[in-house]
Amino acid sequence: MAHVEPLYMLDTNILSYMMDPRARLQRVYCEERFAALRGRVAISVIVQAEILAGLQKNPSPGKALRLRELMRGIRVEHLGPDVRFSDRFACIKASLERRGHPKEQFDMAIAAHAMALGATLVSDDKALSHIEGLKLEAWGVAEFANRRRGVTEPAAAYLRRRGLPGPGLDWPPAAWMTGARAAPYATAHAH
Repeated sequence: MAHVEPLYMLDTNILSYMMDPRARLQRVYCEERFAALRGRVAISVIVQAEILAGLQKNPSPGKALRLRELMRGIRVEHLGPDVRFSDRFACIKASLERRGHPKEQFDMAIAAHAMALGATLVSDDKALSHIEGLKLEAWGVAEFANRRRGVTEPAAAYLRRRGLPGPGLDWPPAAWMTGARAAPYATAHAH
């Protein structure tokens, strides 16, 4: 029997972090995790639609260029007739509503697409853990960034180890500690 590589599908929030030049720590963290994935990497056409809508709403040549670069190594999975998407979506929606865990329609659709393909969904959305049967790899990007916020020395060391410029000992501590908390999942789509 031939070995089949696992399929990982990136959620919108992960792709957004990887595109955002302002979210340097989150981007580097995601890029390192992305490089460590052993298997095929894809996004749902639904994620592609969300990202493109965000770029239409808030045009950014830098983010658009970064998206093109990223998409060289990521394929887009479409909803074909052989994908059992509709059944999965209906089951997820009904189950979550019965248990009092309603989700955004796009989130449920992305999870249903990943499940229909037997893929592991890579996300920073903890609420997806309520979806029964979903293979989920939660990267904890927001927690990672928040652990580093306000701690000048470790953040500077982290960036230095990766050869990145950024807030370090040459920046006053106040410049590093005044950053706002990471955006919640619902607003991460706009980045």
